[in-house]
Amino acid sequence: MQFHFISSAASACSGLLPIVKEEPLLRKAEIALAQGYEKSKYVGEHLYASVNIYHVGQISGDTQNSV
Repeated sequence: MQFHFISSAASACSGLLPIVKEEPLLRKAEIALAQGYEKSKYVGEHLYASVNIYHVGQISGDTQNSV
C-alpha cells in the first residue's frame, strides 16, 4: 500500500531558503523548525516510514467546478 501526503512548502523550508527546488529535500530539522506550524508539519511527515510527500505552495480547484 502506498501512502501519498500533500504537505505545505512551509515544512520544507520555513522561509529560510529563497526557493524550494523541485528535487528531493534534505531532511534537516533546523531548516524546517523555525515556528510551531512548520514543526507540526515536519513531525507529521516523519511519522510514516513509507510515504510519498509532495510539498506545494498552493492548491486550488479548477475555475469550472472548484474541484
